[in-house]
Amino acid sequence: MRLLSKYREQGFTLLALLVIINIMGLSLSLSGKYWYTVKTREREKELLFRGFQFIKAIGNYYQNSPGSAKTYPTNLRDLLKDQRFSNTKRYIRRIYKDPMKQDNDWGTIVDKYGRIKGVYSTSGMEPLKKEGFHGELSRFTGKEKYSEWKFIYYPPEKNKQGNKRENKK
Repeated sequence: MRLLSKYREQGFTLLALLVIINIMGLSLSLSGKYWYTVKTREREKELLFRGFQFIKAIGNYYQNSPGSAKTYPTNLRDLLKDQRFSNTKRYIRRIYKDPMKQDNDWGTIVDKYGRIKGVYSTSGMEPLKKEGFHGELSRFTGKEKYSEWKFIYYPPEKNKQGNKRENKK
C-alpha cells in the first residue's frame, strides 16, 4: 500500500507541471501579441515621421527651384544633394528606410513630367490605426493598407486676387 501512494504523488506533480507549462505558454502568447501591437504602433509613428520628412524635403526642393519655373526632384537622391546649384544644398539627411518593410523601396508618386512629388510605403500590411487622424492626416482615414498612406507635397496655390492687389500698390 505504501508503494502505491508514492506513485500517486508523482502523478500529481506531473499534472501540476503540465498545468504550469500551459499557463506560461498562454501568458507568453498574450504578451507576444501585445508586443507585436506595441512594435507595429511604433513603426506606424515612424512611417508618419519619415513620410513628413519626405514631404518637407520635396517642398523645399520645389520652393528653392532656380528661376521662376518650380520643379520636383527627378529621384530621391536629388534631395540629398541638389545638382542645380554650384554650392551643396541638402534637403534631407538621408534616404530613410521604409519602417514597415525595413528597406529603401519607397513607392513614388510622380507628376505629369515624371518628377517625384510624393512617396508611400509599399507594404501591403493592414494598419492598426484607421481613424482618428487630424489635419493633413485625415486623408488616411479608412485606408486598408499602408501603401494607401500617400505622402504628397502640394504646392501652395497662388491667390490671384492677392497678387493683383500687390501689383496695384
